[in-house]
Amino acid sequence: MLPEIAIVITSFIKYTWCMNARDLIKNNRYCTDHFNRDEYPVLFERMKAELEKYFSETPEGSFDAEISDMLDEVNEHSENHRWKFRKESAMADDHLLLSLFIAPAAAAIGTPKAVKFAEMLAEAWIKRYPGSKFKIGNYDEIMEGFKWKISLPFNL
Repeated sequence: MLPEIAIVITSFIKYTWCMNARDLIKNNRYCTDHFNRDEYPVLFERMKAELEKYFSETPEGSFDAEISDMLDEVNEHSENHRWKFRKESAMADDHLLLSLFIAPAAAAIGTPKAVKFAEMLAEAWIKRYPGSKFKIGNYDEIMEGFKWKISLPFNL
């Protein structure tokens, strides 16, 4: 009887829960705390899997609204902090999540829909925060950055 209940519950969750862009931010903020050479590959693959599910459920025409909602979540998260340095830190963490995990994973999926999402996300970030930068890197470039850090003759 127990396996049958598990199948019903799994099916219910699979077919009733619909991910949105705001959930991509909220559910993955922990990634920036684990941004290192050993954990990044696993987190990157997990992000790709989440994004593939997201792209299968989300029509391309809704990307503008979804990205706007995603950036609204970034604003709300940073505004929840009382002190200026904490607001800036929260904003920087979300920027890292978007630029090192979400956008590169979307671009790595390689479908036209996913690549368009990554490009729209970068454009929306730059438009909303004109003084900041947003480059869509790829997995190999990001992993190469870890090698540079290791070869430094001093600790950071």
